[in-house]
Amino acid sequence: MQSPAHIRLEGPPDTDARNRAPFSHPSIDDLLARARTRLDRLTPEDAGRELAEGALLVDVRADMVRRAEGEIPGSLVMDRNVLEWRLDPCSTWRIEEAADHSLRAIIVCSQGYMSSMAAAGLHDLGLLRATDIIGGYEAWRAAGLPVVPGGTMPGSYVATAPSPISLDPGGQRMLVDGAPVALTPLEFRLLTALLRGNGRVIPREDLRAGLGEWAGSRSRSVDLHIHRIRRKLGPRAAALLTTERGVGFRLRATPAPVNSL
Repeated sequence: MQSPAHIRLEGPPDTDARNRAPFSHPSIDDLLARARTRLDRLTPEDAGRELAEGALLVDVRADMVRRAEGEIPGSLVMDRNVLEWRLDPCSTWRIEEAADHSLRAIIVCSQGYMSSMAAAGLHDLGLLRATDIIGGYEAWRAAGLPVVPGGTMPGSYVATAPSPISLDPGGQRMLVDGAPVALTPLEFRLLTALLRGNGRVIPREDLRAGLGEWAGSRSRSVDLHIHRIRRKLGPRAAALLTTERGVGFRLRATPAPVNSL
């Protein structure tokens, strides 16, 4: 009697392995084509009309690409690696616009490849109205639709007109009409929060909380730092940083309208 160690466990003799067809994996082109069958892809002109009607246009290009190519006014700049977490209505980290699964999200990248894959991924989350732009940003620009210089911070909307104020995160400095202006670390953090507000009023308490514990954090030192930032901005740009009395501060893309009697 054979010992268990000598019992053959394999099945019937196999045919020559060389005659078997290799397992076929889908190529990226296959996956892309499959993704696009799920989307009602838009021409740049159609995307522009939907943007004007309230659709959410999300730009997932990298910062260096947007700076080189430009941006679409009214689009929301978002890092590709957080897209699903920001747009999933069930996510703890969703944005306010992702209220439910009826969200019309239009994804744009440079040429319309990455955007198709991203939009199909949103379909997997139940966002069945998500789509992208045929030809991407390059097709949008070629169609003569509005573009502005790049540089918008991720998580912010692109202003309809270029702002004279931007930030250089690497150098921890502010650019006013392209000229660098040095900021203290606290000033840089305050201005970052205001820019992310994209023209919305940021309550004083939110600014203070965002800075964490620091010397003077329980006093009106936020106001003092805002005052110092205004002095560094210069007269024209300083008009964009307004105090909303009793609430907080706002950094506008264009000067506030002047009320006339």
